[in-house]
Order: sequence, then C-alpha cells, then structure tokens
Amino acid sequence: MFHRYSKTAVTALARRTWNGRRPSGITASAERWASNVATQEAALSANNGVFSSSAGDADTQALRLRSTRALWDESYTDESWIDEPVRLIPRLQEWIADNYPGTRLAITEYNWGALDDLNGALAQADVLGIFGREGLDLATLWDPPDSATAPGIQAFRLYRNYDGRGSGFGDVSVAASSTDQDRLALYAAQRSADNALTLVAINKTGAELTSALTLNGFDPAATATVYRYSAANLNAITTLPNQAVTAGGFSATFPANSITLFVIPRAGTSLYSLRVNKAGSGTVTSRPAGIDCGGTCVASFTAGTSVELVATPVAGFRFDGWNGACVGTASCQVAMTGAQSVTATFSTAGPDFVVSAVTLKPVKPVANRTFSAVVTVRNQGTVTGNGGMLAVWADQGATQVCGASGNAGITVGKLAAGASKNLTLKGLPAGAAGPKTLRAFVDSRCVTTETDESNNQFTRDYAAQ
Repeated sequence: MFHRYSKTAVTALARRTWNGRRPSGITASAERWASNVATQEAALSANNGVFSSSAGDADTQALRLRSTRALWDESYTDESWIDEPVRLIPRLQEWIADNYPGTRLAITEYNWGALDDLNGALAQADVLGIFGREGLDLATLWDPPDSATAPGIQAFRLYRNYDGRGSGFGDVSVAASSTDQDRLALYAAQRSADNALTLVAINKTGAELTSALTLNGFDPAATATVYRYSAANLNAITTLPNQAVTAGGFSATFPANSITLFVIPRAGTSLYSLRVNKAGSGTVTSRPAGIDCGGTCVASFTAGTSVELVATPVAGFRFDGWNGACVGTASCQVAMTGAQSVTATFSTAGPDFVVSAVTLKPVKPVANRTFSAVVTVRNQGTVTGNGGMLAVWADQGATQVCGASGNAGITVGKLAAGASKNLTLKGLPAGAAGPKTLRAFVDSRCVTTETDESNNQFTRDYAAQ
C-alpha cells in the first residue's frame, strides 16, 4: 500500500521526437546517474490552447482540467493533434524498464497555463498530485508567475508549506482513488516524520460536491486539521474547523473549484489540550485551526505541534498582551509539549494621558519668588484624545480630585496616540525655603474618558533655596 519515492533532482541529456515531430509544450526526460547513458523524451502538445497566461473561455478551462489525464490515463485520448492516448509517465517508465533499468525520470519543462487564475491553480494541484502518485523523480515548472500570492503558487504551497511554517504533504505515497477523478481528484501520502496521513481533494467542477471518503489500512485519530484554497480567498490558504474522523473515514463538502487538504494524525498519537482564556472583548484564533475564541476556546493538538495564536480586538478595544504559555504582545507561538493555557487580555481602546517629565526653571527655585515648570504630557493610549486642562501645584503632597485648581493651569488640547507635548507654566510660588512637592495633574477636570484614569498625576520633589 505504501511506496516511497526518491526526490533526487535530475536533468535531461538527450531527446527523441513524438511520431517524428517535435511539438511545443511539455517535455519529459529520463536520466541515469551514469551520465553517458542516452535518455529519451516525449512531448505533449500545447496546441490545444491550455498553455496560456489566460484562463480562456469555459471550454478551454474544462479542457485544461481534463488534459492532465494525458500524464497517466490510458483511457484518455489527447485532445490535441496527437489524438491518441499518451499516458506520458507510465510510457516513459516502461521505456526505462525495457532499456535503462534504474534510470531516474524527470519532466524538465511543463506548464498547464493560467497560473494567475484559480483554474490554473486547480490544474497545477492536480498535476502535482499526479507526479507524486506516479513516482516522478523531478519536475520543473516553465515560466512560474511573478506574484508570491498567485493562484498557481498557492497550489504548490498547499503541498509544500500549507501552514506557513514548512508543514507539507506526505513523503510516502499512499494509494488513493476516486469514483470520478475528473470531478473530484484525490491524492494521499503519509508523512514519515509524524505518521500523519495527508489527503488532497480537488473539486474540478463548478458545483459544490459532498462525498464520503473511506480509509483503509490506516488507524486515524478522531479529528483532522483542514486547509483550503478556493475562490473565497484567492490570496491565501485558509484554515477551517477540524474535521471529525472515524475508523472508516468521514464525509465532507467541497466548494466549487476548490483544493482541500486534510491532515489526519494516526490514532495513538499524543494529543494535548490548549485552553485560551480572555479578559476583555476580542477574539483569538489558531493556526493550525482549532481555537476560535469566540466560541471555541479549548482544542486538542498533536504532541510537538507549534500552534500560533492570533488576537484580534473588537471595535473600541485594544489587545494588551498574553500571559501563561506565552507573554508579551507579539505573535504567540505555543509548543504543544503538554497541556497548555494562555490568557489574552483586551482593554478599552482610547487615549491615556500621563505626565512623563517636569523641568524646573530655575532648576533650584529661589524661596519666596516665583518659578516656571516645563511639563511633558504624553498620550500613551491608542487613539487621539483631548488632554483637557493641565493643573500644577507648586507644593501639594496630597492626591487631588477631579476639578481641583492648582497654582497655574494650561490647556493641553488634542494629542495623537504616542505623541508628547511640552507645556510651560509660569508664576509658580516657591514659598518659604525648604523641601517641596510639585504636583502636575493632566486632564484635571476629567473631561476625557481614558483607558487608565489612575495615572494622570505626577509629583516631583525639590527644595526652595
């Protein structure tokens, strides 16, 4: 049931034409490690119109998805001038077996077209599945798209890096069959690193399909993680809620023109729970999928999995940080080496005014004279706000209440988030010689609602000379 295939890269050495003619399009070659052995090449025609940067009309798009069968299917008659079954990979493998046993096989130029379109991505995903299933050793794409988020690139990413952390399709091929490969193409492989079964299902139709998937010879865990590329988001692969799995398999619905990847751990694989607690209003989601808190705040993940948590505050709130299995405000990466718990804290978004510094002029005020104070007010909140009135007392040790008047006052005005302003207050009475406590109170009339109302007052000790 399992067949391991080499991934060793090879190149073409010599060629021969198809039926005496050399069409443009896809070329395939075989190479031995001993480079003096002749190789052979067959070609599929691009004259059927699928090799194009444009997706083409509906007929061309349908043909693009059908024509991948020329790589393997002896019942498919190529719809170009070749007009006969090609079954390219098995044909070359037979040539190798008959003439050069042990020779590696490569398709050194191929492109099914429309890589900037979802239709091209479906074809590319189908081609990659065929390459793996049929035991191809190397394939090189001709003229890849420039954009890193192009649909054709997403097809590669689904097999090679579906979660953005290097997780990929299995390296040990597993037999997979569909009752209608033209409509719902299936490809499977097991990962030797963790024994997970990876299954790609490609809905090549313009309609939603629901199908039961049967598993044989594999003892699955109770849930699978699910990833999908579809018209719902052409810029990225999305993670979906976990899929329940039984010993016999599961049933799933596949949107029109979509590529879905299931990652199914083997039963007995250790699973650990991750619990998310929240303070304040916001949501926390996970990659791989499982946590959506919101509603689902506990999920189980395979031992050794690195789970990324993403916090998103609701309107009017801000994210303050993590506690527990990770801390700080940066991305939260949780290593599932055991049961884990994380708390995400959200607070009301708004301004937050503080006095961050006070400079006296003169530095040593003279007794029974007046002096000036340069007060730095900072908005350490997340939005612009009105700092109201700044009141200053030349000597006040007691905490003041809203509306209290100091020896001097000045209007702060609007201050952007993260911005500071220096304000000069003159005519402060130094009083008799001796120690003093200067007090500054920003938004002293309490006209602005802040995220923290307890940090508006600031004191500085000095002595009148």
